[in-house]
Amino acid sequence: MGRRTNYSTCKATGKRRFRTEEDAEAALRQSRKMQENRWHGGSRRERRYYDCDQCGGFHLTKLERFVPYDPWEDLRLETLKALESESSVVGEELTHPAARADAVGG
Repeated sequence: MGRRTNYSTCKATGKRRFRTEEDAEAALRQSRKMQENRWHGGSRRERRYYDCDQCGGFHLTKLERFVPYDPWEDLRLETLKALESESSVVGEELTHPAARADAVGG
């Protein structure tokens, strides 16, 4: 019988929290075995584990590499959407209403 892994839940992320790197590695191996045996389920394609700076444990992820979260990205996207809604497309160029008024002589 395989090694049983111990985990709890990370309060910050809600993900399974493995206490040790060995537990996370064992869970990753088990996940890969389940993926090979499709009849057993295992629809997630876990690729690696990583250490969580929030809980100090380890989590599994389907991402091949770390993609850092940029909290400013959401603000940039919101600002871009707001500018696009206030602007109009003239040919291939995006023009802000104030720039149009200057061009017209307003």
